[in-house]
Amino acid sequence: MTTISIEHIFYAPVPYKGYSLRAKSKDANVDLFKTAFKDWMIPFDQSIITGDFLEKVLIVTKERFYLARVFQAPGLDELKRSGVVSHIADIPVDIIQKNNIAIASVDSSMKEFINDEGIPTGEIKPLKIPLTPKGNIETETVRRILPKDSARKILETSTQKKFKVFIIYGGREKDLFSYGLARIVSAVSPYEFIVASENIKRDVLFLHEGALIIGKKLPIWARIKGWTIINLRKSERSESNKSIDVIMKEIYGGDSGQY
Repeated sequence: MTTISIEHIFYAPVPYKGYSLRAKSKDANVDLFKTAFKDWMIPFDQSIITGDFLEKVLIVTKERFYLARVFQAPGLDELKRSGVVSHIADIPVDIIQKNNIAIASVDSSMKEFINDEGIPTGEIKPLKIPLTPKGNIETETVRRILPKDSARKILETSTQKKFKVFIIYGGREKDLFSYGLARIVSAVSPYEFIVASENIKRDVLFLHEGALIIGKKLPIWARIKGWTIINLRKSERSESNKSIDVIMKEIYGGDSGQY
């Protein structure tokens, strides 16, 4: 199987040093990572980060996608205390836009790397991502979940500098949905933007030229003027009711409308 190499880094506690660059693949350009993340690597309030915490953040620039997986891991410093890890991969935009790989494939490879290597230190091997057309599954997920008028509204908003879009969505396909949105917005927006959840620190959002947030509920900071709100809760309920009608028809026959 043909693969492509993806550079990645780990930002986490380092024994006798504290939070710092802990590991990097040979050709990873650390300065580009720091520029994309505006010199922060842990964008969440650490009081909410527990052992089962896992958040994913995308920084989309004109040339790269940076995918960060943020989580807690044990035994990281000189006293073997737990700490927060930011594992970040660097994905060229042209690879994404050609649909050669899915962002979800990079996500899976990052997870597998940690399962095999733990939280490493020093120089590490790059990620190996299979070159397959699985990227289409991400835009297909957007097509299924997002109504056309909402998609147009998001794309039109994303052409404005400092755009801020909050999408209320509590479905199980959040990752594929987020990755698909990042792909289509990057194709039309000339700006660098962040894709994250409602758990991100508010001040981090304003460091970027745009923000695309997907969350289960609307936080107070997204209720102020300037945010474009897309509520998919209504469409989720509508789809659920339709499914019940279909099931009733399958069981009892007749016109589903009579139920």
